Amino acid sequence: QIRNSAKYVDVFEWASQIATAMRTNKVEEISEKTDRFIEQIKMSYVNKSRSFVYVQNLVLSVINLLELPEELEEEIYTQERQFMSQINRCENLDEVAKRIHETFKFIGNVMLKQRDSYGKRQAMLALDYIDKNYADSSVTLNSVCSALAMSTSYFSSIFKNYTGETFIECLTKKRMEKAKLLLEQGNLKTYEIAEAVGYSDAHYFSISFKI
Repeated sequence: QIRNSAKYVDVFEWASQIATAMRTNKVEEISEKTDRFIEQIKMSYVNKSRSFVYVQNLVLSVINLLELPEELEEEIYTQERQFMSQINRCENLDEVAKRIHETFKFIGNVMLKQRDSYGKRQAMLALDYIDKNYADSSVTLNSVCSALAMSTSYFSSIFKNYTGETFIECLTKKRMEKAKLLLEQGNLKTYEIAEAVGYSDAHYFSISFKI
C-alpha cells in the first residue's frame, strides 16, 4: 500500500524521540517535540477522528517504549485512561495538545520521583556498606559499585547528590570518627588503630589523621 506522504504521520518515530527525551528528563525537548507532532498532524489535513487516533497512538507508544517498572504501572496507566477519556471531549487539536502536555508532564514527574527514590535507596545501602566494611582496607569505590551492581559514574552521581559528599569522603570521615574513639580509649598504638579502621599503611594513616 502506497501512503500519501503529505498525509502520513510517523507516530512511532515521534514517540521514540519523546520517550528518549523523557528517560533523560529533558522537559523542554518533550514539549517542543509534542508541539511539532501536533503541527505535523495539522499539516497532514486528516479529519478529526484520524488526528485523534494519531494522538492516542502517540501516548500509548511513548508509554510502551518507556518500559516502566512495575511499581509505576498503576499510576501511569490510570493517567493514560484519564487522557483517553478526556480527548474524546476535546473540540480541536489545540485542546488535545494541552492534554498531551499535561499527561507527559505527569509521566515525567512520576519517573523523576522514582529515580530520586531509587538513588536515595542506593545511597543508603552504600552508607550501610561503609558502616559494615570501613575496617576493610580493600574497600574502594569499585568494590561498593560491584556490591550494588552499579556503574561507578552513575553511583558517584547519585551518592554525591544524596549525601553531599563523595563515597571516599564519606568512607574517610567514618574511619576518622572510629579512629578518634579508639585514640580516646588510649590502649592502642597508632599502627593498631590504623589497622582497625582500614589503613594498611600506618604512615599514611598518620598523615590523614594528622597525628
